[in-house]
Amino acid sequence: MSTDTIERRVRDAVARATGRDVSAEPVKRLAGHASMRSYWRVGAFPDSLVVMVMPPDAKPEEITNGGAPAVDPFLDVQAYLERLGVRVPAVGGGPAGRPPRGPPHRRGDRAAQRG
Repeated sequence: MSTDTIERRVRDAVARATGRDVSAEPVKRLAGHASMRSYWRVGAFPDSLVVMVMPPDAKPEEITNGGAPAVDPFLDVQAYLERLGVRVPAVGGGPAGRPPRGPPHRRGDRAAQRG
């Protein structure tokens, strides 16, 4: 998928999740890691959103017993760190505007899951 296509999908995801017009906001790919996920910042800090993008056919990379977990593992980690008082991004807006699996949290930067 081209960078232009991903940027368009990221902007669309932010618009669906927040109702904001981000067509003129800067979109920047953030440093990645050894995962299939990519992360994009939309807007300028401190009023920016971070979007996690996974290929549509990607399987979860976390190891679990049995079927899909009730809460995505990265949300478990986010909630754990928040309970410890660590400043963590809020998570909102899942695939196609649906909420991610698990409770939303509001602290620090806002984030939208998947684009």
